[in-house]
Amino acid sequence: MLTPAEYRRNIRKVYRRTSPADMAQGLQWYEDAQRRACEAAPHLTAEYAAGVVAALSPMTGWSTNLDNAEKLAAVHLAGEPMPTEGYGFKRNTAKAWAILDGLHPMDALRGPKVTAFYRNIVGCPHSVTVDRWAIRIAYYDPDGPTTVSDKEYAIIADAFRTVATEVGITARQLQAATWVYYRRVHARAVFDPPKIGE
Repeated sequence: MLTPAEYRRNIRKVYRRTSPADMAQGLQWYEDAQRRACEAAPHLTAEYAAGVVAALSPMTGWSTNLDNAEKLAAVHLAGEPMPTEGYGFKRNTAKAWAILDGLHPMDALRGPKVTAFYRNIVGCPHSVTVDRWAIRIAYYDPDGPTTVSDKEYAIIADAFRTVATEVGITARQLQAATWVYYRRVHARAVFDPPKIGE
């Protein structure tokens, strides 16, 4: 675990290396994510569509995440029983199903990363989705840790918020832009759309 100052310094380093294209993609990423979530479940409100997507997101790439949300929403709409496989972890499928049944997403979702991802999709500018790549950004190490405690998660999220204020963008935009850059460089990944949240 690093100090808050070290996390902020490392996030600044990565931010300074983002290209104009990385920044443009990051500034727009969550707005695009909300649109895509709504397209996956057009009969739901944006809140509930985002909840289904967030519930199914752990350890899943963005395209697969959207496909799973669309298929599960269609199964639910057809009045069929909840599937027990094919949508990632069963417990996450159950959370998404509960949202489709009408449970508010914030009553169904658990964990700081998934709830932050949901909040970011529905428009919260201050929540920070600290996934494995955001952690590596904070450590300035592409081979660094991929999980942190809830306490360290909060410290890293605060570091993103502080740096975002310094550079004049929102925390979710900073996280998304640095994520696009870091994955592009260190995972040699190019996204259309970017697969944030995996």
